[in-house]
Amino acid sequence: MLWLATALMLALGTQGRPPNVSNPATQGDLRLWFESYEIGVNEFKKQDWSAAIKDLEAARQKRSQPGRAVITTGKSTVDYFPDYYLGIAYFNLKQYAQSNDAFNRIRIPMMLFAP
Repeated sequence: MLWLATALMLALGTQGRPPNVSNPATQGDLRLWFESYEIGVNEFKKQDWSAAIKDLEAARQKRSQPGRAVITTGKSTVDYFPDYYLGIAYFNLKQYAQSNDAFNRIRIPMMLFAP
């Protein structure tokens, strides 16, 4: 019976995966938001602005809500402010409109807490 299932999967072209599981190579970035964020911050520290922007934007697309002591896994936390780093990175690449947009995303939530 197992040989029949294996032959069927091979015939369907799933290469040993069940038919409803997609190929991870075609899914794009599979990292979690905090992995992309950590890599982006490290690239930022090295002043690799373009690479930092790519990874920080990936993190921001996966988790848009910034904050202090955001839980990543278990009891691990991180201060998560991608727009701060993005604003500086875009500014260093002389992409002033994108830099301004990133800094404005920081400012808007703070205005909600103003007296």
